[in-house]
Amino acid sequence: MSQAIGTLAPGCGADHPGTGARSVTLGRRLSRLPLVGASSAVMSTTCATSLLGFLFWSVTTNGISASAVGVATAAVSLAGTSALLTSNGLVPALMVRLPGCTATEARRLLRASLLAGGASSAVTAAVATVALSQWAGSLGALRSPGITVLAALAGASAAATAICDAACVARRRSRGMLVRATAHSVGKLAILAAGVLLVPGPSATTAAGVILAAWALPGLASCVAAFRWLNRGAPGEATRSHPPTLIGRLCRHATDVVDAVRSLPGLRHHHLAAIAGPLPSLALPFLIAVRLSSTDAAHFSVTWAVGSLCMMVSPAVSSALLIEARHQPETMARRARAAAGITGALLAVPVAVLVVAGDRVLGVFGPSYVAGYVLLVAIVASALPDGVTNIAIAVLRARGRFASVTVLNVAMAVIALAVAWFGAPRFGLLAAGLGWVAAQTGGAVGVAVAALLARTRNWRRVGAVGCADVDGRPKTVAGLDLLGEGG
Repeated sequence: MSQAIGTLAPGCGADHPGTGARSVTLGRRLSRLPLVGASSAVMSTTCATSLLGFLFWSVTTNGISASAVGVATAAVSLAGTSALLTSNGLVPALMVRLPGCTATEARRLLRASLLAGGASSAVTAAVATVALSQWAGSLGALRSPGITVLAALAGASAAATAICDAACVARRRSRGMLVRATAHSVGKLAILAAGVLLVPGPSATTAAGVILAAWALPGLASCVAAFRWLNRGAPGEATRSHPPTLIGRLCRHATDVVDAVRSLPGLRHHHLAAIAGPLPSLALPFLIAVRLSSTDAAHFSVTWAVGSLCMMVSPAVSSALLIEARHQPETMARRARAAAGITGALLAVPVAVLVVAGDRVLGVFGPSYVAGYVLLVAIVASALPDGVTNIAIAVLRARGRFASVTVLNVAMAVIALAVAWFGAPRFGLLAAGLGWVAAQTGGAVGVAVAALLARTRNWRRVGAVGCADVDGRPKTVAGLDLLGEGG
């Protein structure tokens, strides 16, 4: 791994001999590597928000009744699902497009994406909240105009935060994502604590309003600050006249949104892939509850939350790989190899800990949760093939092969859900783990077969053409990369 990392940043070693031999710590050297720096920022964000999220729900469950918490979490889930269904495709599309933009183009594209994603998510969240509050009797507490407005703001916040974080990574300012997410989480805690103190024992409607406000308002404020920070120092748009009327400004923004959608390559494929990717994690708890019991669903949710600690590594590294590959396409092959090495190294410790002591970790949540240990081992075992598929998806996106990403994500989602559904009566809770392992392993095998076939075609092409490079080596041999194509 160290050899692969060293090829990414040859200037990250000791200082130039002429300036004196100053020692540099290993941590500082690694932090200067683009892949490591961006990956660590993404994982640090996940860890910080997870810790603050634990505190948020601890305060919630201690200050609000369980029934009220259930209504509030349903409202938050509706807002998040609305953002997933309407605007999640903008996240990978921006990560592909922004690295090639000028500062002015990036500002216009980001602003238009925020408007499009926020507006569509807000409308969807409001409609879903009204519809489900009328249809589901258990969600009747959501029948309030104020709740509808807050649900719309929460949907807009969910979309805007994801888009801003993607822009931070794409613009190589990943630390801004950590600051934004931390500020958002601290703001949520502050609003929640104020609501619990001012309204002891709130009703379900009031509790839902407090939690939605805590979710929405700090998120939107942090996105405004992140947008200004990302575009600080960017040249102004002096050539554009600003319409004096509100209708004129709205028309200008609508035009920018249309132009942004047209400028994002493969947005349809990005959107389908972005929905299929997280679909199993959203659908499996419901599936387990239907096929088994609500108790099994609780055991699955806790076990999945613990096992997901191993699944935050490869998405972070692959996101960094995508951005670096877009900035410097000629280095994509060795960066992909370095990403694989970094992923394996970072997974070693958490995988070992959860395999050896996973039953004790689950026991912290209660004796009955130890029953999920075998499921936890299955989830942890899927971390390695999950790393392979995530790196492959990053490479495919960097190359513009968006349809392949969609096929891969949809196929893995179908496998995971089908195995869990049909296997639950026989294997119980383990069926969900078997489905997830089968999906990730099948995806990794499919990537390996595609790479082998592509590499074989390249070798045949080299043999047929018979052309050589300057140093005498075949032209494509030196550039073969993860998926068997020239790098």
